[in-house]
Amino acid sequence: KGIMQSPKDFGRGVVRGTLSLVTNTASAFLTAANKMTGTVGKSMAALTFDHAFLERRYQINNQDRLLALRPIQDILAGITYGVSGVVNEPMRGIRRNGSYQVKAKGFALGLCFGVFGLFIKPAVGVIDA
Repeated sequence: KGIMQSPKDFGRGVVRGTLSLVTNTASAFLTAANKMTGTVGKSMAALTFDHAFLERRYQINNQDRLLALRPIQDILAGITYGVSGVVNEPMRGIRRNGSYQVKAKGFALGLCFGVFGLFIKPAVGVIDA
């Protein structure tokens, strides 16, 4: 259409089409990357088996206010729950079990979950940010 009117209009059409192609390609790439990191974050968060952490993550993800502070909230929540999990998870393991021998196993298992969460929860916070 532009080539029939003038070479100048043809050039404008080419520029407009190229700009549209670049914009839409970048948008598609960023949308795909966002979905992939969201899925990775959700999967890693599920591996923690910490319901309080998952609930807090859900609350942060569904807040509409102060979006500029959201990355800071994500990272701080990950660090806080990761560090507190080192203490809380062994205590949960002890409370879940009855006898002394089973409590020791619960403590050891809880300690493993706590140490695992110490690395995973902050990583989830960074991915969510």
